[in-house]
Amino acid sequence: MARNVNKQGTSNFCFKLILLGDYNVGKTSIFCRFGENEFKENTNLTVGTDNRKKIIEVGGQNVTLILWDTVGTERFRTLTRNYFRNAHACLLVFSCDEPDTLTSLSQWVVDADNFAEKSLKVLIGNKTDLKCSTAQEKVNAFAHHHDCDIVFNVSAKTGEGITEMFQTIARKLMQQNNQLQLQKNQPLFEKDIHQLNSEEVKLNCC
Repeated sequence: MARNVNKQGTSNFCFKLILLGDYNVGKTSIFCRFGENEFKENTNLTVGTDNRKKIIEVGGQNVTLILWDTVGTERFRTLTRNYFRNAHACLLVFSCDEPDTLTSLSQWVVDADNFAEKSLKVLIGNKTDLKCSTAQEKVNAFAHHHDCDIVFNVSAKTGEGITEMFQTIARKLMQQNNQLQLQKNQPLFEKDIHQLNSEEVKLNCC
């Protein structure tokens, strides 16, 4: 994970997030709400990919999130797979008023597991401003079955839950990054002692 020098106008951490899901579940609306804090009633079909950068404050530290929007149509899936590279989090989006969009997320989970194995998986139910037709039990079961780390219900139209969701994702990624840093910086003497003890056992047995 990238970590930047903390200078004025920069951030302590930088994470790449990628939006996944079928066409018309509201990925681009989440994208616009994230970047410009606005909702566009009519959004154009994303062709290929687009990305926006935003710095947010989490726990007194600046965190840069780079959000990538990808097309959800099948004929572009080969193209979007190239953008899984170095992704820290995969945002799996379905529409709360269309239960089938949750089921079809399984194919995107397969891609996430294959091309971004170590990434955080976030399950997002969008369009909470509409009548929900997807049982929460099914959402929870999907999240459990596919090892989703975070589950959020949001509305890109009203903005409900969007800020909290990105704050939660950033905080979780920071925690993971800090754990990795601790593991990398862990003194080797414990490992060395274990190896020495193993060698002593071998010597005593011979």
